[in-house]
Amino acid sequence: MLRQSVNELTITVKIQGGPALLIKDGRFNDKKKQEWVDKEARKTKPSALPVSRDTEPKLKEVVKSPNPLEAAAALAFYLPGSSIRGAWRAHLEKSLRSLDDAPKVCDPLISDEEQGPAGSYLACSKVLVNDEDERVAVPYHSSCPVCRLFGNTAQASRLSFSDAELDRPVALAEVDNVAISRQTGAVHSPFRAIVLRNAKATLKLRLRNFELWQAGLLGHLFDDLGKGLVPLGSGKNKGWGANTAMATSIRLTCFGQDRAHASKLLGLGEILDSDRCKDYGFAPARTPPAIKAQRIVGESALWRHVYEIQDIPAFWGAVKPCFDEKLWQGMPLLSDRRPPVGDVAVEA
Repeated sequence: MLRQSVNELTITVKIQGGPALLIKDGRFNDKKKQEWVDKEARKTKPSALPVSRDTEPKLKEVVKSPNPLEAAAALAFYLPGSSIRGAWRAHLEKSLRSLDDAPKVCDPLISDEEQGPAGSYLACSKVLVNDEDERVAVPYHSSCPVCRLFGNTAQASRLSFSDAELDRPVALAEVDNVAISRQTGAVHSPFRAIVLRNAKATLKLRLRNFELWQAGLLGHLFDDLGKGLVPLGSGKNKGWGANTAMATSIRLTCFGQDRAHASKLLGLGEILDSDRCKDYGFAPARTPPAIKAQRIVGESALWRHVYEIQDIPAFWGAVKPCFDEKLWQGMPLLSDRRPPVGDVAVEA
């Protein structure tokens, strides 16, 4: 979307995990456990490990060691940005769908048969790309609000996530569970997992070429993140995955002309001309929120002007009204945004 850089928010986020946080390493599962560990020792070995950057042979050494919990402390654990992104996106999708009876936000997991008579929640990706991999001319214009922020197969995301790097040393715990048969009540084989305990991690978010309502929506999301309402990873029904997240640093970058002047936050709808706003479906210009920011001379350049937000709570308080009930009520339904299913108008 767009052939130029216009604006960008770079946000440093601190995540504080709870007693048990597990994003599983997909390279280790029950099949691998059976291959790596003899039958006699399997009951004492973990069935799941947190994801790490170490090699599979290293994972095998940990699982086969006499004390896997102690050996696992040497692994390079981290929280994948893709897992955090998925949890945050799903939370926003469900939250925004609760505001209206008619569909405004798509459901990437819904099937054609589950659309329902009240309107189609069919994923934007399925509607905006046909079987011949042809895309609509301006997919942003036809995408739902969450897809506009997080992207779909027809267009890139406005919001990028780094992996979250854990503070060292990392505390681990071993948690035992058993599977219970719903039919007979019998106890199946135990499930033992190594989890991160009270983990602290830091990630970077980058919101590029944003509209003001997108910054406001992030402000509302960080309210929920600060209250621990968005769990991560496996075992949520068992109480795992509890965490809180808060922004510890926010930088605003304006590309081209210096439009910020360290006093107002401007989105695409306030910066670009009316023709381009109409082409892309940007929200109409509104009164820009006042912000307090300090120019960072060493990182600014001829075409880049960088500011540090000085009061983060005040910044979120200023931008959250950019995504309010009035704006949401004015957003079109999915049926009004999209071409008919199977009728993808491609760019000539």
